[in-house]
Amino acid sequence: ERISLDSLHVEDVNIFIAEFLRCDPVVSFSLANLVHKKTSGNPFFINQFMKTLYDQQHLRFDTQKGWSWDSGAFESLRVTENVVDLLAENMDWPQSEEIAKRMKKLLPPGMDEDGPPQPQGPSPEQMKAELEAQKGQIELQKGQMDLQGKAMDLEAKQMQAVSGIIQEKADIEQAVLQVLGKLGFIGG
Repeated sequence: ERISLDSLHVEDVNIFIAEFLRCDPVVSFSLANLVHKKTSGNPFFINQFMKTLYDQQHLRFDTQKGWSWDSGAFESLRVTENVVDLLAENMDWPQSEEIAKRMKKLLPPGMDEDGPPQPQGPSPEQMKAELEAQKGQIELQKGQMDLQGKAMDLEAKQMQAVSGIIQEKADIEQAVLQVLGKLGFIGG
């Protein structure tokens, strides 16, 4: 039985990396863009590529600053363009090259020595613009929700004030009736 995984779009790769690194997607976008470019969105290849970047210290963690990477170094980094070669490079087995050759014969249609097929979709620049637009929409919605919350608070305070006025009016009417009763104007 075979499980088929479609290539991920750059925004999906960004979500994966942001969650993996526990950082804001805006911060991880440049890394996600590079990883997507190098892996063509292949989910398995992304995982292996991230491991390779970390193992080769191109992706580093500093307890004070968090994760850092040098995009320029990634661009010039010679990385194999297919999953099988990447696995073979990461294996410490004496026969890893022979295993890689055998695995290449098992590659699914559309994936060859040059790597996974290139996904169709928006460019990284278009994705970045879309992320920025979505961020702006979220900020706008957040502002609208804040205004709605303030309006609801104001409405609640107004209702409380009206309720207090009605109660005062009822208390005054009760007091007037008591006075009128004591003076004999109404029966009691």
